[in-house]
Amino acid sequence: MKIVLITAQLSIGGAEKMLYHLAQGLHQRGHRVTVIAAAGIYGTKLREAGLEVIKLPLSSKWKWLLPAVWLRLYRLMRRENFDIVHVHTAPLAFFVRVLQRLGRIRARTVLTLHGSPAWKLKLTRIWLKVLKVERCAVSPALAQMVEARYIPNAVELERGKVEDRQANEICHTSENSEPKIKMKDKREKEIAVGIVARLVPEKGLDLWLKAVRNLAHEGIEIKTLIAGDGPERTRLEKESLTCAQEIIFCGWLSDPWQVMAGAELMVLPSRREGEPLALLEGMARGKPVLATGVGGVPPLLEGGAGILVEPSVAGLVRGVREYLALTPSQKEDMLSQARTRIAGRTWDNCLDQYEQVYADVSGSQR
Repeated sequence: MKIVLITAQLSIGGAEKMLYHLAQGLHQRGHRVTVIAAAGIYGTKLREAGLEVIKLPLSSKWKWLLPAVWLRLYRLMRRENFDIVHVHTAPLAFFVRVLQRLGRIRARTVLTLHGSPAWKLKLTRIWLKVLKVERCAVSPALAQMVEARYIPNAVELERGKVEDRQANEICHTSENSEPKIKMKDKREKEIAVGIVARLVPEKGLDLWLKAVRNLAHEGIEIKTLIAGDGPERTRLEKESLTCAQEIIFCGWLSDPWQVMAGAELMVLPSRREGEPLALLEGMARGKPVLATGVGGVPPLLEGGAGILVEPSVAGLVRGVREYLALTPSQKEDMLSQARTRIAGRTWDNCLDQYEQVYADVSGSQR
């Protein structure tokens, strides 16, 4: 099949990482894959892997609405005559589908929803059906909201089987060097926490900083390693100075799990999620997880596979106290349940399901 994957950008983020694996996997299975997006690290990686990546300014709030952008996209779809147009944001899916209708381009259109505010999904649900966009979603909650197929995100399970070791040092990666920060000896009521997330409001890093400040007043010392970057970084770094805790911003890392080896607890303090890859990767690597019960998180952690809390400062504080109260056997039971919960979450299974979607939609859309 000739497949084009269209998304806003290929920079940092779970949705971008998922598209990267999807594009590579489809390419390796013999499909001809083209990716259209704004620039980003995953675009560079895909080019290095031999895939065609076409840059369009789709991440800008205004540039992607310019007629010149849509004229170029129209010409690309007309010239290439793709079998499948697979879009990864709802607004882009709307415009792409309208463009196909107006241009009489063979329309076999798939949309994967990775996570959006509920009010946006309610507004888009009707026109997605009217325009005959085949809908997929990465979490059961999203799938139910827009009447979509639930296709679970995958995780590199084999890499996750690497033995979980206590690291004596962590690396803070910069462009030209890798200075190392030595971990202090642990004290009673002290934990090392890892967070892998984009530094944007919906990821709730501000909630975590307030929580660790409150915990410091209780005598609980927390060392936080944050792997990720984003527009909120400067503000969060400034706020971290008031926390009376050790907080290290590592920036974006191509493999954050090398750094996270020294963390004993992974935290996701998000206000909104689809089905976060960072959570799946933490579970695959044998890390206990504390996460807010938003989006597709509860089905992954309910029943004891992790600690679920409400997305608030009080919820995160309560979750840390709950983690500290666990016995070694309770922690082992949590990890065992987590391993069971993500068994079968391979990229091969994910690719099989998307290929089935493509096969189904090829004979049904006009």
